[in-house]
Order: sequence, then structure tokens, then C-alpha cells
Amino acid sequence: MIRENLAKIRQSLASSCAKAGRLSTEVTLVCVSKNRSVGQIQEVLESGVTDIGENKVQEALIHYKALADTVYGQRVKWHMIGHLQSNKVKEAIRIFDLIHSIDSLRLAEEINRQAAKINKLQDILVEVKTSPEESKAGISDKEVPGLVKSILNLKNLRLLDNGPHRKSGF
Repeated sequence: MIRENLAKIRQSLASSCAKAGRLSTEVTLVCVSKNRSVGQIQEVLESGVTDIGENKVQEALIHYKALADTVYGQRVKWHMIGHLQSNKVKEAIRIFDLIHSIDSLRLAEEINRQAAKINKLQDILVEVKTSPEESKAGISDKEVPGLVKSILNLKNLRLLDNGPHRKSGF
């Protein structure tokens, strides 16, 4: 079922890219592994997916440790897509290649501090709240310039401009 779902998603992605005048190779498919087993994630990786999104550090640790020594032809890129609490940063920077959910200078500074301890340049994205819903996280668009300016002064953070991502559960 996972392979079939991925085939449908890839087909839809290619179609959407064609309509938008983009190449599908310009878009990163991040498969979100929330509440999925190691076996299910392994099947996704065996299907050629290289980017795995996690929204909880504790669940990510289990998946990462179980799959760290497995080779699928390409290196797996781990994405932190959920809200990251400051007390989880030390563990998070050891796992994640890209943290999508920077929503405060305090969090950025803690990530920078922990990344410096292990001599890592941590890739990050700023999470901007585009909806008034209380359940949504992120900073307002008005806060973005100030946060970005501050982040650019932190030596162990690299702020990326990755454009839109298509996130998909499997």
C-alpha cells in the first residue's frame, strides 16, 4: 500500500509541477513518519524517498537509531517539522539535517549554542504563521525581518530559502 500511495503522490507532484512550469526535481518530497513504524519508514526509504519528516524528537530518536546503519543508495535527510521545545534541542541537532520550525530568537539561539558544541552548521527554516487558528504555530509576517536579521548573526545556523515543500504522510 505504501508503494502505491507514493506512486500516486509522485504522479500528482509531477502533474502539479508541470502545470506550474517547474521541474519535479526542483521540489522535495518529505514523507512525514508521524505514528509510523520503523518497518513502514524502511519501506518508504526502499521506494527511493530520501527525506523523512518527524514532528516529535522522541519518536525521531527511535526511528533514527533503528535506521541509521541502513543504506538505501542515498543518505537519508531528516527533517524536524514539528514545534521544537528548547529542552529537546540538544537531541534534535544530533539527528536533524533541517529544522523547519524556528519561531523565536530564543529557540534559534539555543540551537546555535548546541550546534556550536558539536561543531555543526545547522540548517533551519523560519516558521511563519499564515493562519489565525490558535492551533497553528509560527511567527507573524511582521516579525520575520527582525528574526531573520538576528539569525544571520548566529555562526552555527544556516537559514535556508527552500521555497514550498510538499509534505505527505504515508
